[in-house]
Amino acid sequence: AKRDAAKVTRDAAETAKNDAERDYETAKSEAEVAQYNFDRAKDELALAESVKDRTAEAQSVVDQAQAKFDAAETALNKANDKVTALTAGVEEKKANLQKAKDKLTAAEADLKDAETKLATEQTKLAEAKQTADTAAKAVETAKVAVKDAEAKLTEAKAHLEDLKNAPKILAAAKAK
Repeated sequence: AKRDAAKVTRDAAETAKNDAERDYETAKSEAEVAQYNFDRAKDELALAESVKDRTAEAQSVVDQAQAKFDAAETALNKANDKVTALTAGVEEKKANLQKAKDKLTAAEADLKDAETKLATEQTKLAEAKQTADTAAKAVETAKVAVKDAEAKLTEAKAHLEDLKNAPKILAAAKAK
């Protein structure tokens, strides 16, 4: 269960990292577009500045170019801020992914230790069963030996009784 939870955590961290990397790449592309637009607006502004004294409408062109330049500069700053924020997010998600991987590795090590302990206990149990089987066989052998000894004892008692009665039987036979 610990291992499954660690896998789920690792998978979630992997997904979050991948999402953050994708967001980062998108923001990076947006920043590149904003940089391009900024550079174009800068060039248009420079061109407009160089010709503003030549015509009356040049000032209007300069103002428009300045507005484009200001908007492009603002967009570029926002895109760069977004890239910076997403870079930090990607690093955090990478760190979380590593933590999840470490937890999974630890859970797998715990599982391996538990399996080793189980195998050791199973070996001990098999040895104990073998010892119990051997003891049970020894008890059965001893029971058979006791029955044999009891039978011999009963036979010996009967023979002893015969021997004790032998003088009486002999005397009775002589008397006849």
